[in-house]
Amino acid sequence: MYKKLFLAVGVLASAETVFAQTREGELQSMYIEYLREEGYFPQVDDDGDILFKASGDIYYIIVDADDLAFFQLYKQLNIGRFDLAVVRRAVNYTNRTTKVAKVFISSGEKTVGIKVDQMLGKPDDFKAIFKRLLSIMYTAEVNLNSQL
Repeated sequence: MYKKLFLAVGVLASAETVFAQTREGELQSMYIEYLREEGYFPQVDDDGDILFKASGDIYYIIVDADDLAFFQLYKQLNIGRFDLAVVRRAVNYTNRTTKVAKVFISSGEKTVGIKVDQMLGKPDDFKAIFKRLLSIMYTAEVNLNSQL
């Protein structure tokens, strides 16, 4: 009895893994197709996220196959040469003054992350707001740099 139960659980877990990988691949394909249509040159990174350049900066679309309604755009900035207290004030200022964007200091305190998170009705709804999200991230970077 227990062997059959463990076997059934194992089969379900394997099926869920395959389903998650399929969803991940579908999301990756959708993001890549859109970015190519918009003139970017996207690629899948080692984590399965989508890396692309815009205006010389590297951005990532974080692929989350477990939450199809979630969309995240992310980038990093090097802050190694700045005093950490100044960076903290700049991050706080940016979070207070920039809509939607979240700015944070990495755990190693050598980079700052800028990201925008959105909950979507359908995964492909990101297309309607993508350019605005890039603009918001640029505004966050400008606001951050204005305080450094």
